Amino acid sequence: MGAVSILLGNSGVGKDIPPFSIAIGKNSIAALNVIGLRRAGFGPALRKEIKSAFDLLYRSGLNAKQALEEAEKRTWLPETMTFWNFVATTKRGMCPMGRWKKEENRI
Repeated sequence: MGAVSILLGNSGVGKDIPPFSIAIGKNSIAALNVIGLRRAGFGPALRKEIKSAFDLLYRSGLNAKQALEEAEKRTWLPETMTFWNFVATTKRGMCPMGRWKKEENRI
């Protein structure tokens, strides 16, 4: 599990959970841990950059390798590089973004 990530109750994972993420269910990422970032003292600009990195990985339609290649073209703050370094060095693979029915998504 990466820094400032959280695993919701009754969940199970066999893959890595990237930093700043919320894991839910079986091997699924639900969202960015925005509340955890605020509590950890991350300012608005840093949270926005982390959200941009999270969206590039999970919402851009690119696979992890392609997202890493795209991320290398940009300049990131050291805290956000923690996210990308985790993604680049995962050995077990990362949990994908979950696909939840509206009534099941209770975050």
